[in-house]
Amino acid sequence: MSTGSASSAAANRLVVAKGSIALDGISLTVNEILEGNAISLMIIPETLRATTWGDRKAGDPVNVEADILGKHVARLLEGGAGFARDGRSAAGAEQNEGSKA
Repeated sequence: MSTGSASSAAANRLVVAKGSIALDGISLTVNEILEGNAISLMIIPETLRATTWGDRKAGDPVNVEADILGKHVARLLEGGAGFARDGRSAAGAEQNEGSKA
């Protein structure tokens, strides 16, 4: 099992236990969320063999991408750009409002 620390608390809010996280483009399952912006991952021997992870050392830089579903849920909950508060796309909401007139 491997434990890593995320670079920011903002990124951690998009990570959930049993969800996915991509590290250097390799999708991995998050075993659990630990204290201090850390996560626990399981990397199977085949992943170590077929990727560069077997050559990595603690402290090596890593590109971190949160699961796309987590990003969309966060955007919806924040009422972010591109989405109406009811979850419809802003363009879809505008079209529906226009059809009522």
